[in-house]
Amino acid sequence: MNSFKVISSNTFVFICFALIVASTTSSLHAAPDFLTYQGRLQEGGQPANGVRTIQIRLCADSGGASCFSTYPASQGATVINGLFRTTFTVPSTIDLATGFWFLELTVDGNTYLPRERLSGVAYAIYATSASALSAASGSSAVVVSSAMNMSGFSITNAGTINAVSGNFSGQLTVSSATVLTGIGAAQVQLHGNIIVSSETNGALGGGVRVSSNVYIVGFASATKYYGDGSALTGVMAASSTDISISTITASATTPYGGVNIATNTFVVGNVGIGTNSPGAKLEVVGTVKLNQFITQAADTGITLSASDFGKTVTVNSGSAQTVFLPSVDAGNIGAQFVIVKLGAGRVTIQAAAGTYISDSSYGGTIYNNAVVPPYASITLRLATATQWVLIGGEGSWITN
Repeated sequence: MNSFKVISSNTFVFICFALIVASTTSSLHAAPDFLTYQGRLQEGGQPANGVRTIQIRLCADSGGASCFSTYPASQGATVINGLFRTTFTVPSTIDLATGFWFLELTVDGNTYLPRERLSGVAYAIYATSASALSAASGSSAVVVSSAMNMSGFSITNAGTINAVSGNFSGQLTVSSATVLTGIGAAQVQLHGNIIVSSETNGALGGGVRVSSNVYIVGFASATKYYGDGSALTGVMAASSTDISISTITASATTPYGGVNIATNTFVVGNVGIGTNSPGAKLEVVGTVKLNQFITQAADTGITLSASDFGKTVTVNSGSAQTVFLPSVDAGNIGAQFVIVKLGAGRVTIQAAAGTYISDSSYGGTIYNNAVVPPYASITLRLATATQWVLIGGEGSWITN
C-alpha cells in the first residue's frame, strides 16, 4: 500500500492520500498500474462538498518537464465533508518500478505545487477493514461519510456520537447512555427486558407501546384515553374539590347504566342536554319528564317564553314584581303556567299584546298585592289563541 501527500497554499487546501488497491500484473513485486487516490479537501478552512473536476499526471521529475496523463485524463469526484476518492490507470508508457515518480494534482483547473514524490507508507484514510478508528491528529472526531458495515463491534466514547442517519439490521445494545436520540428501529429494548415499540393496533389509536409500567415525573397530556379505566386510581385535579372534564362517557355495565355522581354538583356556566351550545343555565333539546319544575325569578321580575310552558314560577315579592307572559297562537292552546307569589309585595302578571287574561283587556294584567296571607298562587291555561283562563289558585287576584 502506497500513500501520497499533497499540500498547497492556494485557495483550495488539500491534504490528500493515494492508495494502490489493485494491480493487473501477476508479479507480487511489480508496481501496480491501477491506483486509488484518496484525499481531504478544504475550502476557506472548512471541509469542501460537491463535485470537483480532478486531473492527475505522473511526472518523471519534480519540475514537471516530463509528465504523463493518467486515464481517464479528467474525471469528476464527489467531495463529502471534505473527503473524496478517485481511481486512475497508470499509462502503459511508464514503469513506476523504475526511477522516482512525482504526482501532479489539478482540481477545477488549478495545479497544486510542489509535485509530491510517490512513496509507500502503511497508512490510509480508507481501508477495507479496521480493528479501531481514532480521530486524525488535529481533529476532534472520527468522520464516516459513507455506509459502514459493522459486525460484533463496540463503541467506547467519552463524548457524543452524532449520526445523520443509520441502519442497523441486527441488534444494537447500548450499555450506558445519558441521552439517546434519533434511533429509528422497530423496537428498542431497555434494561430489564422492557420493550418500547410502535403500536400497530389501529383500534388503540396507534402510537407507542411500552411492555411494562410507565412512571411519569411531571404531567401527562392526552386527547383521548383507550381502555375501561377499571384500575385507574388517584386521579385528582389541582384541588380535591375542583376537576375539569370536557366529556364523560360511561359503559352500560356500570351500576346505574351511565355516569353516577354521588355528591352535590355545582356548575359554573350553562348545562346542555341534547345540545353542545346551551343558551341558558339549563337547555334541553328533546322531551323532559319532571315531577316538579321551579323557576325562581330575580328581583326585577321574569319574562317567560314558549319554552317555559309547564313551569312553576316562584316569585319573590319583597318588592313589586312583574311576570311577562309570552306571545302565543293557536298552536299553543293548552299551554299552562303555575305562578306562586311569596311575600307581602305586589306581583303582576302581564299578558302579551293581542292576548288577555280572563276578563282583562287585550294586553291587560292580573295582580295580587295582599299582605295577609303573604303568599298566593294562580294557574293559567291558554284556552284560545288569545285568552288565558284561571283554572286554579289561592288568594285574591284582580284583573285590569
